[in-house]
Amino acid sequence: MARNVPYTKDFLSKFNKKYDLSKRNFQKIIDFYVINCPVKGVSKRGTTLKDFGFHGGNVHTLTAAMKKSGTKSLKDAFHPCEIQEIQQEYEKVSFAHPPEEYCIFYKQSKDNIPESLIYSIRCALSHGSFNVKKYNQEVIYFFANDRKGTPRARIILQEKTLLSWIDLITQGMPLDNQSKKSA
Repeated sequence: MARNVPYTKDFLSKFNKKYDLSKRNFQKIIDFYVINCPVKGVSKRGTTLKDFGFHGGNVHTLTAAMKKSGTKSLKDAFHPCEIQEIQQEYEKVSFAHPPEEYCIFYKQSKDNIPESLIYSIRCALSHGSFNVKKYNQEVIYFFANDRKGTPRARIILQEKTLLSWIDLITQGMPLDNQSKKSA
């Protein structure tokens, strides 16, 4: 029977499913996005994006690399936006089927899109408003972030995308790009 509601609606609104906390990749994701969150002022333990070398124009380089490391659907559905635009942007992609990815999130700063996205993921994980499902051997994460009933983020990402972002960020800016900027 065909469904008349967005495919992902239940996964972004009902967070009562148990998840195996012993999975290594899940632990790595929690460690990076929550415990060592690289958003300035969020974690006492975290190394900030700026400390990893992502500041000024380098932030735009990181944003492009993050989009490139995801699926084709992510490149087309990566929408940092204002609060009042989130629901409208979500409705455009809400019928996406995994393993498709999308990121609809509140951009806290136009100058640091990755920081806004990471903060949205961190909030969803910290507040338990996420689900994890497996589709055709791909592990998919569903994140929702709301404040006082107002949507702030709707994100669906493959586990391998989340892990590749960790690697991109923790490797920092390539040395040759940093030396060109300081020359």
